[in-house]
Amino acid sequence: MLSDIWASATRADFPSTIQEIIDLIGLESVVSLYRYLSENRTKRRDVMRRLYIPKRVKPEHLISQLIGVENFEKLSFGWGGLWIDFPHCKSLVKRVRDEEIRRLVAEGRGSRTDVLFSVARQFNLSAETIKGICRRGEVIVTGK
Repeated sequence: MLSDIWASATRADFPSTIQEIIDLIGLESVVSLYRYLSENRTKRRDVMRRLYIPKRVKPEHLISQLIGVENFEKLSFGWGGLWIDFPHCKSLVKRVRDEEIRRLVAEGRGSRTDVLFSVARQFNLSAETIKGICRRGEVIVTGK
């Protein structure tokens, strides 16, 4: 339903702790970690995961494969021996969801009311919420 949310991520979309890590190893590396963590979540889907950063860097380690040995060395030097909590980036998820909703409403076929209800069902939201999202994004929604 949602396009790849990490493709449109910016530094500002992340919490301050994660922004420190972005400054250390770069946005692309942090996005790689987030992609991996979001695809390999535990049973609790409402929380992201904790990631242990080892003090010793090994090329065969998963983190090394995800972000590269050089970035892993930087991360290990600054954060080695610690757990990093990777929280949800709710503002990013909401922004991407809202963009997707606006796109679907703008491309919708049939009456506006049908389009609103169809999109609302897809995202498990009310038609009024969809109207509000479109209004904030300057997509004109008029019902019949």
